[in-house]
Amino acid sequence: DYDGTLTLIVSHPKDAWLADSMRQTLQELAAQTPVAILSGRDLDDVRQRAGIDDIVYAGSHGFDIAGPHGLRRQMATEFLPKLDTVENELHKRLDGISGALVERKRFSIAAHYRNV
Repeated sequence: DYDGTLTLIVSHPKDAWLADSMRQTLQELAAQTPVAILSGRDLDDVRQRAGIDDIVYAGSHGFDIAGPHGLRRQMATEFLPKLDTVENELHKRLDGISGALVERKRFSIAAHYRNV
C-alpha cells in the first residue's frame, strides 16, 4: 500500500511522496521478484509518485491495474456515473466542515477527515 506503508501518513494526500531510499529498495526487490503497489489512489497518480518501471500498479483499490507486458485491467466502469452522484452528495454534506476534504478518484471517492 502506498499511503501509510510505503510513505508516511501526511495531513494532505498531495504531500505523500515516496522517499528515495524506499524507491531504491523497491527497485532492488523488483529485480528479484514480481512487485506490485496497491493503492486507493488513481493509477496514474500512484505510478507517477512511485516512479518505478516494470512493476504492477493497482490503483483505485484494484479497480484499475497496469503493469509490464501490456497488463491493463479496469473493473466496474459502469458504476462511474453513480460515483458522480455520490460525489455531489458528499460535497453537499461535507463542504461546510472545516478541514474535511472530498477527493474524487476515477473509481472511488475519499472523504478525508484527518484535519477536522
